[in-house]
Amino acid sequence: MWRMTKPVERRMLDAVWVVLAACHPQPHPANGLAVVPSSQANPAVDEGFVIVAPGQPPVPLPQTALALCAAYKARVAVDTSKAVPGDVTSTKDSAEWNPTSEHFICNLVRESKPVTVTVFVQPRCCEPHSGPCNSYESTSSTTRTVVETVELDRKGNPLSSSLTFEQPRPYEQPMPYCGRRPDGLVLRAADAGGHVARLLARMALLEAASVPAFARLERELIELGAPEALCRRACAARRDEVKHARQMRRLARRRGLAGPKQLGSFKRAREAVRSVEQLALENAVEGCVREAYGALLATYQAERADSSELRNAFRDIAADERSHAALAEDVAEWLHGQLDEEAAERVEAARVDALSELWSSLGDYQREPELGLPGAEVARALFAEYFGAWQRPVPALKEPAVGSIVPA
Repeated sequence: MWRMTKPVERRMLDAVWVVLAACHPQPHPANGLAVVPSSQANPAVDEGFVIVAPGQPPVPLPQTALALCAAYKARVAVDTSKAVPGDVTSTKDSAEWNPTSEHFICNLVRESKPVTVTVFVQPRCCEPHSGPCNSYESTSSTTRTVVETVELDRKGNPLSSSLTFEQPRPYEQPMPYCGRRPDGLVLRAADAGGHVARLLARMALLEAASVPAFARLERELIELGAPEALCRRACAARRDEVKHARQMRRLARRRGLAGPKQLGSFKRAREAVRSVEQLALENAVEGCVREAYGALLATYQAERADSSELRNAFRDIAADERSHAALAEDVAEWLHGQLDEEAAERVEAARVDALSELWSSLGDYQREPELGLPGAEVARALFAEYFGAWQRPVPALKEPAVGSIVPA
């Protein structure tokens, strides 16, 4: 069974790590270059700079930039009340060297204090099977961070400066991974708590809704005479989803939600007998596309969520979801042998349509740093790295992925 699931899971891990490396590069020292302090090699060059290659201009040591920025922050006071709304990209002091202007760029945290804000939230739903998504106002505690961006010359003298803070604004709730949804799914979303608690509650509902979907898949595979290994894996997936729903509900409760009314509920349509083609269509769309992308997202969240509690939860869920995506691929392969040529073409067309629909929806993604959910650019990079590597037809991408490199 490991040989059967390894390719899908390996491709997912490769895709996520490629995107992480491209979109969130980590600082690292020069790659094996023998750096020589400039004051030793050329006394005319400023102290604290290094030569990394013959004939190249000297560049400052990392500690030089940090020291100059820290010295400026210590000696120059600012009036944080004059800060203007803007994008605050970091909550820690940072310093970098601009080789074009040969100036230092400092991002300095000048104020960080707790505040209470009220934002307008527009949830995003797993269309078309979920019910309406009603907007609401949410009051929550956050931190008002004022950051000064200042440009310094080589001696640490200020050349320009600006103060910005993150302005609370209407918030469109990121779409959670929708998983394998049963027919006619309608969600009644949580009606209390902050947006993160509500999003966790919604994830719990979607995980719980996957339980009957996998139970039905297991039952239909048995009735069709599918290999016993596939039936056992569908049964195991059902148990996984029970565990996932409990994990998400526990996380939502820790953020203030309690009881069925606050956590929300769902209902689904009465099950009808499905043909082999109908089962193959459902598996292609819900399993090979939606659940596969959900596994990618969970794998990404396991690395990017703010707290170790959330990262550990998503890491457990991601491992299971990757195996569910592998199951969907293996079920698709087995069902393909049960279909005639025309039915197989209809199933493939449905899969391509689902990919195109998913790609379009990713353009609306907004980051949720606490849960590690990506914005539109990274969400589409994940799509391209995984689905774009398939040999089967996929819709043409409207824009290149961020640092897209197809894993070997």
